[in-house]
Amino acid sequence: IGFNVTFFPQHFLGLIGMPRRIYTYAPDLGWNFWNLVSTIGALIIALSFVVFIVNVVKTMRSGTPAGPDPWDGRTLEWSIPSPPPVYNFAIEPTVHDRDEFWLQKNGDGHGGKPASRPRAATPQDIAAIHMPAPSYWPLVLALAVAVMVSGLLVSTYQII
Repeated sequence: IGFNVTFFPQHFLGLIGMPRRIYTYAPDLGWNFWNLVSTIGALIIALSFVVFIVNVVKTMRSGTPAGPDPWDGRTLEWSIPSPPPVYNFAIEPTVHDRDEFWLQKNGDGHGGKPASRPRAATPQDIAAIHMPAPSYWPLVLALAVAVMVSGLLVSTYQII
C-alpha cells in the first residue's frame, strides 16, 4: 500500500510536467496535494520498516527456536532437525511415495497396509493410445503470427 501511495501519484505529476530531482517547488504549481500524498505513502513505507525491524529484534530475543517440523509438513526436508546439518540426511532415505514423510508420521489411511498401486503399462496399453498425425499447421501458424507481428512493427513508410 505504501509503495503504491508513494509512487503512483508521481506518474501523474510527471505527466503534467513536474521535473524530478528538485529540492523544492513553487507553491502555485498545483503539485502540493499529490506530493503530500506521496509523502504520506513514504511514511507508511517507513512505518512498515520499523514494524519489520521491531519484529526481527523481538523474535531474535524472545522467540523459541522452531522444531524440525513446525508446519506438519509432508515432504522429507521436514524430517531433519532445524537448522539442518551440513550432510542433510544421516542415511539416505528410502522413498516409496511423493509424501513419504507424511506417510511415516500419519500412516496411509488404510490401517497401516500399503495401498495398491496401479499396474505398469503394457505394450498393448501403449499401442492403444491415440496420437494425432504429424501436421504442418503449427509451423504455418507460427509463420503467420511472425508475419502479422512484423506487419504491426513495420510502418508502410519503411517499406516504400
